[in-house]
Amino acid sequence: MKKHIAKIVFLIAVLIVPNLSTAATKAWLIGSKTAIKLDVTGNAIDKQQSVDIADGRFNFDQRTGNLFVFQTVGRLDTAINVYDVKTLQQKTQLAIIDNSVEREAQLLIPNSGNLFYLRWVKRKKTEPEIVAYDAATLKSLNTYTTNPPTSKQLMLSKAGDRLYSLVFGGGVLKFDAFQTSNFAFKSTIDVKSFFTLGSEGGITEFNDEKALISEVITRTPQLEHFLYIYDLSANTIASKIRTTIIGSDYLIPITNKIALHEEQYAGKFKSMRLETDYQSTGNIHFFDAVSGKKVVTVKVNVAQNGKFVGVSPTEDKMYFLSYGSDFSNPMLHIIDLKTYFVIKTLPMPEASMSVVFYEE
Repeated sequence: MKKHIAKIVFLIAVLIVPNLSTAATKAWLIGSKTAIKLDVTGNAIDKQQSVDIADGRFNFDQRTGNLFVFQTVGRLDTAINVYDVKTLQQKTQLAIIDNSVEREAQLLIPNSGNLFYLRWVKRKKTEPEIVAYDAATLKSLNTYTTNPPTSKQLMLSKAGDRLYSLVFGGGVLKFDAFQTSNFAFKSTIDVKSFFTLGSEGGITEFNDEKALISEVITRTPQLEHFLYIYDLSANTIASKIRTTIIGSDYLIPITNKIALHEEQYAGKFKSMRLETDYQSTGNIHFFDAVSGKKVVTVKVNVAQNGKFVGVSPTEDKMYFLSYGSDFSNPMLHIIDLKTYFVIKTLPMPEASMSVVFYEE
């Protein structure tokens, strides 16, 4: 009798307790009209579907499966529509930000806890506000202002207890730090204090409480610069990588790597150069930020240009989107970050797509 009871209890436990080992990592590559569902493990397209996101910016809350999409309403007002990440079907709307500046609206979503934050600026009010929301109910709870004001370039700490605001311009390059319990100012981190041979530079990317710094050493006779990672939580900088390679760089924060997509000037004028005058060489250079050494150069078959789309959550794969003239023939290149080979190339419906990863 006891054996039968044990079997019944075991069967009930199997039915109730989810089997996390069966969860599969998926990704949506979202364009203005089309979304591609990707099987991350199998490197294959699961399906393609039409979407009505229209070039909206989006943020993903992995705790609830909510995908928040910023979309312009009328000329200037902003709607934040909430989609189910598994179906890309709209569930509800977070808010209409009446009389707001769309480009100043930013969502900040912690990895844990039950809150998220919206920073926004009203057109009739110069000071930005931060609104705390309940992640489950999507109800606003409290509104804060900060002193000094926050910028629109923001990052949460991994624990979610700090907000970092990047201030850049007028000779200033710094992070202002605030505690998220009440958004009181805590400290300022002067990024320029890390400069050695250079007098100018900037932060091209920041994520996972790390920032990718490009420090310009000289511009003539050719551009030469340092690339290195600053860890805000540890207040340390990694080895400085000295290079003359021109292009767009990408931060891979967990494994402390830097990817640099090499571009060369293809225009006619020396004094006036536009971003569209540069074309891809097809070379993606990978650097180890800890040792300061180049790991490898991966050659990607690029028609004319391309851009980084993202890396997988475990940082074992990188996704690079290439396209030809007039954004024709878009292709997604999947690079294995352990072997550094292009393991798959997939056709895409659009040349401008953003990625979100989730578990299904």
